[in-house]
Amino acid sequence: MPYCIIGTLRFYDRAEIKDIMSYLKLIHNPNDNVSFKRIINVPKRGIGKTSLETLEKEALARNLSLWQTIPFAAQLQIGKGAQNALNSFAELIKSFITLKESQSIKTIAETVITSSGYLKELEIENSPESKAKIENIQELISAIDDFEKRSPDKTLSGYLTQIALVSDIDDYDNSKGKVTLMTLHLAKGLEFENVFICGLEEGLFPIGESAFNPEELEEERRLMYVGMTRARKHLYLSWASERTVYGKTKWNMLSRFAAEAGFKDEFSQGAQNDFSFANNKFNKTKWAEISKSGAGKDKATYRYKDEDSYDYIPSDDEIIKDEPLYVPACDTSPYKIGNIVSHPVFGRGKIIEKHGIGDDVKLVVLFDGGQWKKLLAKVANLTVMH
Repeated sequence: MPYCIIGTLRFYDRAEIKDIMSYLKLIHNPNDNVSFKRIINVPKRGIGKTSLETLEKEALARNLSLWQTIPFAAQLQIGKGAQNALNSFAELIKSFITLKESQSIKTIAETVITSSGYLKELEIENSPESKAKIENIQELISAIDDFEKRSPDKTLSGYLTQIALVSDIDDYDNSKGKVTLMTLHLAKGLEFENVFICGLEEGLFPIGESAFNPEELEEERRLMYVGMTRARKHLYLSWASERTVYGKTKWNMLSRFAAEAGFKDEFSQGAQNDFSFANNKFNKTKWAEISKSGAGKDKATYRYKDEDSYDYIPSDDEIIKDEPLYVPACDTSPYKIGNIVSHPVFGRGKIIEKHGIGDDVKLVVLFDGGQWKKLLAKVANLTVMH
């Protein structure tokens, strides 16, 4: 499908993605000089421009690839440090090549980003830019995982061929019939016949951290309004109850913004999201209910209460029969709906549901990363943060 992205680079045009892809190409074909030159000093290995130029001249003289010329580095006017770095690089690539026949593409890629030191260099930098690069690399791992699940050819060669085809499609130019992709920030002031707002899930939109910051949450709420009012004729809202993020599957709650806008998800026929407009304005004095059901799916209800409260009500299969959903007044546990808690594995989160008493207190916690977990309080090792 022809598309264009406004205000950002296409995914496979990003420097960090090109770097990892160059590693994979070199593993597939060590004689790929273009990929060799791109990553020979990424991350930094002490192989300078002069040393690389000397190696290139020798490769031309011997009619060899740069990879094939490395064994002759000791005979060239290259510093001892650069020679050692070249030999170490060669051993590193060889170790990756040995994985090609026995390991999945995902495993190879994960080994590359860790063993090469690429990920560590970005983590040490610890800047907004480096964090964005890490997220893009993690998303590349998700894309590789998706390829392995869907493609009959699960070889590294098959993957690289598929990526080459994707790149060819990206270069296709057609002034009509093209999908325009952009952020909600960039959509301000524009209008379109049809608008799709995707990823309406807690932890994604709004992003997890904003749920604990009223100002950030209000800004995202304004962005939602901007996106919805860009549509002249048709507005489509979509969300995934299950999504693969950074190679891991997570379950999601429908974004509170859908409820606040007065939409009802009539998730009929299992695969179809049919959003119908319920009210022009959301009345905070009433519940806005969104029910989800479908083939093979448990029924669940999400209820919006006020600006900072969003409840998930478990399905009948998820709770013990006849157990009260609302905590009796005699309950003395330290866990209250709305409390911020910390978990040793999942990190910081907010209690959004509680039922049971005593040792049977069960909690639903929405963590900063967007995941929600049902936990038995007495064994969850939660710390209430004040």
